[in-house]
Formats: sequence, C-alpha cells, structure tokens
Amino acid sequence: MFTSLPLFGDIRISDDAGRVIVLAAPVARVISLSPHLTEMLFDLEVQDTLIGTSRYSDYPEAAKQIDIIADAFQINVEAVIARQPDLILAWHSGGDSRALYKLEQLGFPVYRNEAKTLAGIASTFVRLATLFGVDEKGRALQASFNERVLGIKRQYKDHTARRVFLQVSERQLYSVNDKHLIGQALSLCQATNIFGSEDMMVAPVSTESVLVRKPDVIVISSSRLGFAEAQELWNKFQQFQGSIKYVDSGKLSRPSFRMLDGIEDLCRQIHRSAD
Repeated sequence: MFTSLPLFGDIRISDDAGRVIVLAAPVARVISLSPHLTEMLFDLEVQDTLIGTSRYSDYPEAAKQIDIIADAFQINVEAVIARQPDLILAWHSGGDSRALYKLEQLGFPVYRNEAKTLAGIASTFVRLATLFGVDEKGRALQASFNERVLGIKRQYKDHTARRVFLQVSERQLYSVNDKHLIGQALSLCQATNIFGSEDMMVAPVSTESVLVRKPDVIVISSSRLGFAEAQELWNKFQQFQGSIKYVDSGKLSRPSFRMLDGIEDLCRQIHRSAD
C-alpha cells in the first residue's frame, strides 16, 4: 500500500522503507543512486531532472552522459551537496547507508525503493510519478507493466514445467529462491526453480547440489563477460550439453520496465527445443 495525499499543497508519498516523503512542489532536481531507478526516470520521461547518477547507469544511452557521483558502495556526499537536489532516489538494501543518513540529517529528502514483487515494480512508477508531477504517465506505465506480466503468464501456462537452475552470477555459483524477483519470473515462465525453497533470497550453491537436483535447463544470467567460463563448467557434464542458456543480466536483474524484456527472453530460453 502507498499513499499519495496532498496536504496544504504538499506532495506526500510513503516509500518502501515506510518513510513519508514530503515535498512542497514536484521534483525539478534529482539524484538517482541506482541504475534501475535511473531507467525508471527515463521511462517516466523526467530524465531532464537528473543531475547525478550511480555507476552502471548505462541505459538508455543518454544516461551515460549524466555525472556519476556514487557507486554501489560509496556516495560522494560533497558532490550531492554541491548539486542541491530536491530529492535523492536510493535502493533500500544496497548502497552507502551511512552517507544517506548524513544527507537526510542535512535536510535532503531520500526516497528508498525496494520492490519485493513484480506488481511492486509497477506501483513504483505511480509513486515516482506523483513526486515528479506526472501522475498520468505513472498510471499508464503501471497498467502496461501489469498487462505484460499477465500476457507472459498466459503464454506459458500450458507449457510443460521445466526444472531450472538459474545461475545469477557469472563465475561463482549463486542462485535465488522463489521469493526473489527472478524466482517470481521463473514461475511466470512455467518453470520449477530447483533452489526455490532455499531460506536465503540469494544463496551460494555447489556443483554437487545442482547435479543432485537434476535440472532440465541451466540458465546463466550474465553480462556475457563470464558466460563462456560458466558454459565451460557445465559442458563438462554430458546431461547439460545443449541445455545451457544465457540471459542478459542487465535486463533480468534490474527491477525496472526493462526487466520484462529479460523475463520474456528467460521464458524463451527455458522452453526452446522443449515440448
């Protein structure tokens, strides 16, 4: 649930950390501290308000032209202060929390985003749109996102379920459980996640634990840099030859509108040459 209740001319929104963000007027100057949030601002067509981003904010191409003032581990606090943003957008479970707290103490509003479901990604468009005064655009993106999710579900609901190991790192062996956003994507694809019942959202796994679960398909989520190495590992096993697939981690791992492109490709890879 979220609220968007203007009071005495103010814009008021609850973020994903349960904090209420109050602004006197729509945002004109914003800093985005996560690549997926940068993408969302472009989707909302408010990219002209961006005055700073984080490293790897590389989509769309125009995002590369915006000053980088942070990465996943550190925020250049002085650079933020110098730019005097109306709002800072941050990823709740990642980034430099100490620096964010300092910026809040200095009076800068911080919106923390952490979509836990695919529907939560869609609703984020509505919340952000309210902050930027483009409510109609936000509602349209939410409706379009949810419609595509339903379309994917309908497309694959009658397919035979396939057992899948999804490796979410390029070289080390990590996978996700069913509660993770990518785990939810696997469910849309009519796939059984062989590590779906793990307690940890993202868990280290071993070669042996993959083998004993006997997946039909191995999918490597990669930026392509490490795909050849992972492919070489699994090609050692006769049962996986021809069943090793690749998906672009830049699409699948970012909780933005573009994640749907990644999910559609994931489903195609899982069911290719199947049934």
